[in-house]
Amino acid sequence: MGFPAQAVKGVVAPEQLGEQDQASDLYRIAENIDVNYTIRTSPIFGLGFGQKFYRPYPLPDISNFEFNEYVPHQSFLWIWIRTGFFGFAAIVYVIGRAVMMGGDRMYRMRDGPDAVIVATALYFVVMYTIYCYVDIGWDPRNMVLLGTALSIVGRPLTSVRRGVPPLDDEPARAMAGTAVSA
Repeated sequence: MGFPAQAVKGVVAPEQLGEQDQASDLYRIAENIDVNYTIRTSPIFGLGFGQKFYRPYPLPDISNFEFNEYVPHQSFLWIWIRTGFFGFAAIVYVIGRAVMMGGDRMYRMRDGPDAVIVATALYFVVMYTIYCYVDIGWDPRNMVLLGTALSIVGRPLTSVRRGVPPLDDEPARAMAGTAVSA
């Protein structure tokens, strides 16, 4: 129950953290410097997959994690390292569009189990995005869950609330009796 308080304490009073937590924070700071340097070396096209990210600032040895030279903790910048700016822009677009569509669906849905499922999927997309900003997150199990959540929030809306049609849904406009304007 005290885990959220410990997380807040790490931001508000980092000097009161234990040695292990402080070492982890220092590792991530040094790793972020290395990741930013790597991005600046090839910002448009990235390094590609299978390439180590550059380490001009030496990092402590964590060889118990076999991909420590390939996968940094900051998963969103990992996308930029691998695919370049356009790959990074694509993932930001997908996440942003999913949040917009999920918010629109939540606003327009009737109450009931479908609304709860859409809200849960939307909150998962937002939570996972925040998680990937600070930790390693692109693994197969999580990708299945993220893909499922993205498909739920991106699914066309079939029911409308108060006669307000969803965006980009011609059949629902016709069913709601509203005029279609060009």
